[in-house]
Amino acid sequence: MVSCYAVVVIENLGYKKNMAESLAPDNILTKREFEILKLLAQGNKDSKIASLLYISPLTVKTHRKNILKKLQVKNCAEAIYKATKLNWI
Repeated sequence: MVSCYAVVVIENLGYKKNMAESLAPDNILTKREFEILKLLAQGNKDSKIASLLYISPLTVKTHRKNILKKLQVKNCAEAIYKATKLNWI
């Protein structure tokens, strides 16, 4: 598994096009976390995501926390920005 720190190093070395794009979201996030990230990027709130996926809002919150931790960001806006830079969404 490649850390988000590696993405920064790759970007700083100028290999973003070749290396960063090869980082697949399924190497970093679970399928459910990626699904939730995409729904967050669409502007959905936790309660709406919970109803769409038939899970508890608390489960969505837990997945969101895991996404932030794995992407090494502080908030959802940063997570969406990073996912966009990596061409995930």
